[in-house]
Amino acid sequence: MKTVTRPRVRQTPRSGAQGKVKARRLFPQARHLTPSERRALNAFKDFWLKKLPGQIERIVLYGSKARGDSTPDSDLDVLVVVNGNPASGRRLDAPGFDLLMKYGAFIQSVWMSVEETQHWTPLLDSIWKEGIELWRRRGAPVWVHPESEGRDVTADKAEAIETRMILAQDKLAAARQLLQGGFLNDTISKSYYAMFYASKAMLLAIGVDPHKHRGVASLVGEKIVHHGLSDPKYGTLINQYMQLRLDADYEPEFHATLEQAEESIRVAEDFIQEAARVLERIRKQSQTAAE
Repeated sequence: MKTVTRPRVRQTPRSGAQGKVKARRLFPQARHLTPSERRALNAFKDFWLKKLPGQIERIVLYGSKARGDSTPDSDLDVLVVVNGNPASGRRLDAPGFDLLMKYGAFIQSVWMSVEETQHWTPLLDSIWKEGIELWRRRGAPVWVHPESEGRDVTADKAEAIETRMILAQDKLAAARQLLQGGFLNDTISKSYYAMFYASKAMLLAIGVDPHKHRGVASLVGEKIVHHGLSDPKYGTLINQYMQLRLDADYEPEFHATLEQAEESIRVAEDFIQEAARVLERIRKQSQTAAE
């Protein structure tokens, strides 16, 4: 198997002296960011480089802000790779709230060691494919995805898909219990989460692993329904129940009826069954393509 070393993550110049610059010149490789988001990320970078001198390996923007499909309430998702124990950064006071108040941008960070980034996970696969490197330590090597080193990730991916389907069934079982207890709003919420995890299983099977609810819902339509892997009604249902879940969880005036709660369970049951059928279709297509 030929080793591929070309990096997918868009690279940034290595560390160096940087004075005050205009916002548009900060992280020009991340073309979807607003000036306030650029300033917030620059402040975040400077904060951690000062707090953990010599320990930060790279900082990578990923998620909707990297792809360009964010919504007004989307966070700035950032991977921070460190030499040594990533918990060292988590223990320190993070600047998240201060940055939110100053720039109106909230940064959600994930911390990993260099060693951890060498092992395939759905999250790292997604970051490697769509991420934008904001900063890299001088002398640090280009980040090569583990799959490019000849590792077989098929078993890992299959296990991750199965885990999502198990989570979907667990949420559905919880919804049934909540219905029996008369917790109707919570029944709808758990039914939605059953569909959410089933959706993540389908998307992971085609190499996509979004983490935001809106991203999952929109990609079911874009990547699953649009390509003929499922009936359009399932794309509609995940979006409908995403909104209904928000009402059930966060709207004080929303009180689900028994009929709505029972229907949510029926919809979730059907959705999970359809997800299993979609996974089988994807498996057969992949098998045919490999022959």
